[in-house]
Amino acid sequence: MSLLSCFGRKSTNHQYEDYIDFIDMNNTDLADVPLHIFLYERTLEKLLLSSNHIKDLPSPLFHCVQLKVLHISDNRLEHLPKAIGSLVNLVELDVSRNYLSTIDENIKNCKKLSILNLSANPIAIFPIPLTQVLSLEELCLNDTQLEFIPANIGRLINLRVLELRDNKISQIPKAVSRLMQLYRLDIGQNDFIDFPTAISDLYGLHELWIDSNDIVDIPSEVSNLHELWYFDASYNRISKIDQDIQYCSKLKDLHLSFNNLKSLPNSMKHLHDLVTLKVDHNCLKQMNGIFEGLQCLEELDASYNCLETLSPTVGLMRRLITLRLDANRLTSLPTEICSCRSLRELSLRSNNLSCLPDGIGSLQNLVVLMLTQNKITNLPLSVLKLKNLNALWLSENQSKPLTPLQNDYEDETGKHILTCYLLPQREESYMEIKDRSNKPVKTNARIRFTEDSGLEEPGNLMRVPTPHPKKMRAFAKMLLERKKKNNELSSEFDKQLSAEIDNCTIIDQEAEKMEQLYQMKNCMIEPEKMYEPKVNTQRVPPPYHIAAAYSKQVAFFNNENLS
Repeated sequence: MSLLSCFGRKSTNHQYEDYIDFIDMNNTDLADVPLHIFLYERTLEKLLLSSNHIKDLPSPLFHCVQLKVLHISDNRLEHLPKAIGSLVNLVELDVSRNYLSTIDENIKNCKKLSILNLSANPIAIFPIPLTQVLSLEELCLNDTQLEFIPANIGRLINLRVLELRDNKISQIPKAVSRLMQLYRLDIGQNDFIDFPTAISDLYGLHELWIDSNDIVDIPSEVSNLHELWYFDASYNRISKIDQDIQYCSKLKDLHLSFNNLKSLPNSMKHLHDLVTLKVDHNCLKQMNGIFEGLQCLEELDASYNCLETLSPTVGLMRRLITLRLDANRLTSLPTEICSCRSLRELSLRSNNLSCLPDGIGSLQNLVVLMLTQNKITNLPLSVLKLKNLNALWLSENQSKPLTPLQNDYEDETGKHILTCYLLPQREESYMEIKDRSNKPVKTNARIRFTEDSGLEEPGNLMRVPTPHPKKMRAFAKMLLERKKKNNELSSEFDKQLSAEIDNCTIIDQEAEKMEQLYQMKNCMIEPEKMYEPKVNTQRVPPPYHIAAAYSKQVAFFNNENLS
């Protein structure tokens, strides 16, 4: 990449080189700041040097008095020079993901600094000089090993964003209540046990993250946050929510996942502007009385709870787009759910459902219907009206999202139904249970072999009626034909084998006869030599002239004794 391609310039009538105001050298494998970029120190306003290998900042950098934006994140800086205070026009400084342990006190001379990101640095102690930068509007100190926030932070009255995520903070000073301009506060992934009461005085707060702590309840003080529209309290130990949460009337996103909630306050029905509600992975047994007021709700996730019934008032949520009720104890669905005409995703996985409401076909916008791990025997005929349905999941081992359905007649009810080879549903090869952390755990069934059947406890096998007799009859016919063919092949093989055995027997008999004749021939000896003692003499080869004569008169030598 050429150097000029990294530069930007203002449209003026002056020379091009004199008016470079923007240089982008992110991710260019730099070990040092290139010195030739300081040729534009009088006009340079924005310098991006992130994702490199820079260890030090050269002194010419601090002569760029017009510099407003400086990004040096994801490098190898171990300190900021004292000359940082000479950048009097600096507005935004990003030095996150470095090795900074301290911040020089001269940073207080950056009177216009409004955005400062120090995240992912081993700072450990809150930099006191930052409390003197009164112009700060955004301060990010995520993942900096902080344990304590000083009371002097209350001096930053212009602060609108304060991020303290992923630290070791357990308390917030009361001085935080002075930050009346605060718009977003993130204290997630810390060590809070109680809800910080100082937060309740931040009347202008719009976004609040307190997730991944050890907070046990949401007190009534939260009712003071009238402007709050985003609230994330997931991954805590919350078992109680005060009724006064209804006064957070502008709340749109409420996240309460992975807690110990056994019930929700009925006053939540007054959160008329609520758009997203996530209460999955709790211990809820019922959600009655809150749906009737949530008419703007678009997403509801109540998976992994203990719900046995679903309130008929669910049909009042006409704007509902996503409904997840996985891993509960539902045995049936109310007919009123068919009034949620905007529903696009309906997930009912791992329940005890045996059927669906007949009016399910009125959900014309439904795209995904998840029904795996239930006890459904058939589907209502109205499912054919779901023209936008792209996925109908009936089994975990289903190869395609949509399976052809066949029209059938049920004698017991006298209704036309839909069925397929996946119905009635069988017990899956695994089930999901909850551990102490409320997280799903998949326990696989073992594969048992015939040889090892005596080593393990016998399983309870159940015979399931065959869903498709025609296919099974065809399959049985094919097996019979294959068996018959194998029998014919085996009979032919037996005939060939017996013929080969007979041939081998005849050959053996003939060989035995030849052996007997050979032995009889060897036993024929002249009578005069029959009683002579046998003398084992070595056979000596004949002389050359005798051998030559033997080759010419073989018949003569056959009758002579060479010895």
